[in-house]
Amino acid sequence: MTLPLPQTTHGNPARPFHRGRASSVLVWGGSLGSALLPETALACRVMGAIQPSPPILELARRARVVHAVEPSGSLEVYLPRQDVAVTFVEGRLTAAMAERWIETLDRHFTRGARFNTFHDWDQMTGYDSAARQALTSWVVSSIRHILSADFFATHGIVRMGVAAAGVATALAGLRVEVHSARPPFLRAIEQCLAPQP
Repeated sequence: MTLPLPQTTHGNPARPFHRGRASSVLVWGGSLGSALLPETALACRVMGAIQPSPPILELARRARVVHAVEPSGSLEVYLPRQDVAVTFVEGRLTAAMAERWIETLDRHFTRGARFNTFHDWDQMTGYDSAARQALTSWVVSSIRHILSADFFATHGIVRMGVAAAGVATALAGLRVEVHSARPPFLRAIEQCLAPQP
């Protein structure tokens, strides 16, 4: 479904975007590339209404590397910077989605990349047990490539799954932070993506 956005503050008509099943944030139909233009706008659903996204989510949604859509849900993975990975899930995370995620990031891991990871799972309603098991095993085996993991999840079953996986990853030395509200999650992304002096 294509929805028009209103005029931007710069007077340029906004390009249409597609309401994907990818997350609580609605994205342009492709990668935002390496630079954000002032007229480029994202929007998110807030109680059914479309609102402008916080600027930090615009920055986090650069360079999409995975967009997996299935009838039960969808997954998007972004690499906005060489050391940052951001995921958005809506609906159910399936084993096939987890496999795409693992295959994509494994290519970066084999080149020695290390990531701070952020997972906006506010719209995630559940997951296949096989997806949770595959991701947890993969994270534990790839622990040297993952610097941190921050999650924003509100559904009980999703929070419980993240907490269970967090026990296994904590034993391997990975800090996992689960946020129950969006503002602290956004602050964590903002701090990570802030330019270093």
